[in-house]
Amino acid sequence: MSSRESSVEIEEANSSKKGSGKERLKRIRDVNAPRRPTTSFNFFMKHMSGEYIKQNPTKVLGEVIKVMSKDWKDMSEDAKKPYNEAARAAREDYVRLLEEYQNSDNYREYLQLKSDIRSGRVNSAAIPKAAKHPRRHPSISAPGGVGSTRMTKKEAKAQKLGFEIFTEEFKKYNARRDNEYKALRRSVAKQEEELEDLEERNQKLAEKRVKLRAEQSEANFQLDRAEKTMARYKAVLLRHLPARVQSLLGINGDSNFENIISALQEGKANPDTNALLKKHIAGIDFSA
Repeated sequence: MSSRESSVEIEEANSSKKGSGKERLKRIRDVNAPRRPTTSFNFFMKHMSGEYIKQNPTKVLGEVIKVMSKDWKDMSEDAKKPYNEAARAAREDYVRLLEEYQNSDNYREYLQLKSDIRSGRVNSAAIPKAAKHPRRHPSISAPGGVGSTRMTKKEAKAQKLGFEIFTEEFKKYNARRDNEYKALRRSVAKQEEELEDLEERNQKLAEKRVKLRAEQSEANFQLDRAEKTMARYKAVLLRHLPARVQSLLGINGDSNFENIISALQEGKANPDTNALLKKHIAGIDFSA
């Protein structure tokens, strides 16, 4: 890979816009360009996040940031001064570094390669993604002069601001909250499974209730039908049996159907009574 090819990062593959028929070029990003500066509020948030997390232990990170945003808006200019100064210094560094970079060979090679890709002289698909190397602040180095070890960007900011951004406490808080979120997601998934099981059981119980109600309705219908049939049979029997025979059997209009049947069975055991029963009951049409 040439040096100018390593100065870009291809972020998006060639594709056609739906319905337009036009090919969209890959986005070309200069990975060697200085990073944009941090804002005043971001400096405040990175510096004070640990303290706010302590003060709001029950809030999630998003809610903590909302509280910090409200407090930032209510802060006086004097309270904001160190963060505004840090942001202004970061902006000045960015402008200076950008100007230096735009006068460098790397930037000119980037512009040339970008022009070649857009004009079609170079096929962007043939250029692999460039590896990003950790950026270091080119203008700040550790004390000791030439040959000294350069400070990282994080160390440079900490020295300039007097505090370290993304404190260990902040990182631990994020890790702890992440574990809590994972536990909550597992709990919610388990509860959803239990709810699904309960809904399935309720559905089965509802189906059983419908079936039992149908069976009960059918049983009530058959019982009512049987009672009406027995009442009709009783009326037919008593209508064909003379009062003398009814008295002999010990039955009358107030007797229930079961007692009448029992009395008839006992009467058959007596030859004289059996003869009377045959005379009056034989040939009765109970369907009439």
